[in-house]
Amino acid sequence: MAQYINVSTAHGPMKFAYWVDTPSGSSTIDPSIPTILFLHSLWVPGFSWREQFSRPQFRRFNCVAVDLMDHGWTETEVPETYSQEDAAADVAAWMDAMALPPVFICALSSGSTTAIQLAVTEPKRVLGMFLFSHMGTEETEHAGTARQEIVDTWKEAMANPSGEIDEEALEHAISGIFQLSLTGQIKPVSLIMAFLTRKLCVERWGHKRLRELQVVCCDFDVKRHGHSTEVLATSLRNIPIALLHGSGDFAYDAEYYDRFAQQLREANIPVETHAFDGAPHNLHVSHQDEFAELAGEFFARHCPNPNTWHQQLKPWRGSCRRSLTRYST
Repeated sequence: MAQYINVSTAHGPMKFAYWVDTPSGSSTIDPSIPTILFLHSLWVPGFSWREQFSRPQFRRFNCVAVDLMDHGWTETEVPETYSQEDAAADVAAWMDAMALPPVFICALSSGSTTAIQLAVTEPKRVLGMFLFSHMGTEETEHAGTARQEIVDTWKEAMANPSGEIDEEALEHAISGIFQLSLTGQIKPVSLIMAFLTRKLCVERWGHKRLRELQVVCCDFDVKRHGHSTEVLATSLRNIPIALLHGSGDFAYDAEYYDRFAQQLREANIPVETHAFDGAPHNLHVSHQDEFAELAGEFFARHCPNPNTWHQQLKPWRGSCRRSLTRYST
């Protein structure tokens, strides 16, 4: 179940929703073991990580996921513009409120934009990063156009001031979201995520909040920027990084993903690269086992963990299914 904390940010108060899970099953951080912070992509919020929390590869750590700006159950007033610098500052403010130590980060897509920005502006907060379907450079014209088309279709669905929804337009928008994220690869957990994401997004981005939708689900990505090699060399020099993408990604090809990897190499940053054959953008959903094995190995290698975690490990009792049941009742 989500927990909540009120945080003062540069643009006003935010009520962050977040999840914590530890080897002992506690909902509070164990300061004696490393912490992994999970940052989600656009549209699909923090609950999307919950199935990964059940994996033994992650269960040895403090696992923390948070709903970012105007996503999931996090509540705030959305500013007129919202940049990656703003997002990183929000995460830093939330970390301070949570009294989080420096963390390892596991981030997907636009979540990786925030992770990289946090590491650039406050490198002492970040111990290492596992970034997949990473957004480390400027948006492509193809993906930017697709994102705007999805948002425009959503706006069409919510155009009626009475609150009546154009269901056909809505289904087109939802289909576009999951075409970008899963390239049509259907798994039981993806169906659950689609249902809950639809429910959350419809409630959040109705007719009166279409400006907010534009800001957080399109402009944030379309207007993102990369960093100079010199900045990366200075900020990330002590941060191990792994990059992963899927060859079945609808919006981004291998050349796009390699651009950031090559920039890191030029900056002499320790980076390893991986690719899953046929995997879509949200590959942690379609390739759960492979993802957990690879990411878990990276964190085990870079997260010294002196605890006899296996002796205190408790069965994990959360799931997307439980989240869905709780939300829909």
